[in-house]
Amino acid sequence: MLKEIYIENFALISQLHIDINRGFTVITGETGSGKSIIIDAISLCLGRRGSKEFVRHGEDKAIIELRLENLPKKIEKELSEIGIDTDGQLIVTRELQKDGSSVSRMNRRMVPVSVLKSVMMDLITIHGQNEYESITQTDKQLQLLDNFGKSHIQGRKQEYSKLYTEYMELLQRIDKLSEHKDSGQLTRELDLLYYQRDEIESAMIQDGELEKLEEEKRKLLHFEKIQDSFNEVYSLLSKNEQNAMNQLNESISILSSVEPYSNFALNCREVLQEAYYMVEDISVELGRCMVADSYDEEQLDDVISRLDLLTRLYRKYGGDYHKTKQYYEEVCDRIYEIEKREDLLKDYLVQREKLEHRLLQYAKILQSERKKVASSLEKRMIKELSTLNLKNTKYEIRFFEKSFSDSGIDEISFFISFNTGEEPKPFHKIASGGEISRFMLALKNIISTTDEIDTMIFDEIDTGVSGVAANQIGEKLQEIGQYKQVLCITHLPQIASFGAQHLLVAKEESRGSMNTHIYALTKEDRIREIAKMTVGENVTPISLENASELLHKNQKERELQ
Repeated sequence: MLKEIYIENFALISQLHIDINRGFTVITGETGSGKSIIIDAISLCLGRRGSKEFVRHGEDKAIIELRLENLPKKIEKELSEIGIDTDGQLIVTRELQKDGSSVSRMNRRMVPVSVLKSVMMDLITIHGQNEYESITQTDKQLQLLDNFGKSHIQGRKQEYSKLYTEYMELLQRIDKLSEHKDSGQLTRELDLLYYQRDEIESAMIQDGELEKLEEEKRKLLHFEKIQDSFNEVYSLLSKNEQNAMNQLNESISILSSVEPYSNFALNCREVLQEAYYMVEDISVELGRCMVADSYDEEQLDDVISRLDLLTRLYRKYGGDYHKTKQYYEEVCDRIYEIEKREDLLKDYLVQREKLEHRLLQYAKILQSERKKVASSLEKRMIKELSTLNLKNTKYEIRFFEKSFSDSGIDEISFFISFNTGEEPKPFHKIASGGEISRFMLALKNIISTTDEIDTMIFDEIDTGVSGVAANQIGEKLQEIGQYKQVLCITHLPQIASFGAQHLLVAKEESRGSMNTHIYALTKEDRIREIAKMTVGENVTPISLENASELLHKNQKERELQ
């Protein structure tokens, strides 16, 4: 649940802090006051792409911070897996620099925007004015249907998707074998492949060999310096009259004589004894190295030659051992494909026929589940729309078949009619703003019952709405607020009167610049604001009385729910 919003140097906002309550919160304010700017700021913390235009003029950066509490267990686990301790809350921060770059943090830890987006999409959702346009797209409608029925559809969809991936990989192999090439082209390709295979095979490269050769080269190039250093250290440790081992031995002897009287002397003697054995081991190893190592110019030439060969092969075939090995395996596979081209093609075509048969079976099973879910969604939508005074609505989800795709063979389209006797039309052909607003609200309400997203933000869902319809939208948002946290930007007094919390956004001039501020309204403030929303600036005692009655009536509705 969203608890706090902090915004600094963002567009018209110099500094703004908002405490958000659970339930239904309305945000009002005059056109241009900055209501939608607040939504823009929140959307940046959901992973939206930033722009330098958002940074307030004259400032170096903008900061947006959200504090959330009561996180779902799934989110806490997801955050824990990437090393973020929630400790009961999540603080999401987005800093936007004036050059357009940005930094994202979760509980003060820097995270990529992709992680921010992945986590926040399960915590907060914004339903904006442009959502209608996206829902007119049939692929978005299918996505909505699948989300609504995910408990029934997800398993079937995964089964189909796995087989579809296998099918597409087979088609790629068939396409490659079916490429029109004459025998001369194939012969030339084979000659090149044979050469590449033999070149890699003959090199007999080993994993880690390049690094070992580079170390050997460094050792041989600086052999004399290494030997001189070893010899000098060997002498200091064990050969000189005042060598380290003798010094340690003498120190041990001195401390041994007093250790019966001092625990500290005992501890020091034991540590020096360990040091003596370590120095002794190092001295022995240095002696072995000096005897075993010898400089051979021919050996250096062999190392350099081998290094040149490996470097050339890696540069030619991938960049390192593993990529070169992978390339070699691909070359061998391609040789096999060409040599067995006709036989493989016949085999692949048989496999394709079998796969298509299985894929169609899986697609039909998926389609059957979707149709059951669609029927359930249709019934729930009709019931939901009737509570929004759209009792004569006809809503159908029509299915059309298409070729195999990653989502199945289904293409769906929402068909709607809001009037008695009128045949349902495709969703994108419905023009009435008020009816569409209520339809979208009903759809979002139903979909929200199937997810764990706790916070829903509606940006001007009241477009094209007035009168009774506005009252019904307000009542529905209030109802959703009983089990979700709802924030809604509205211009309508009817909707504003249903909110449990009322925030007013105002644009004010200060020191020659405009600033957006936000205020949590008291009951008296709310009455005046609702009156202004109804009649404008010229508020009268009658308009205040009407606003008070409207607020009292709709707050009483909330108490009765």
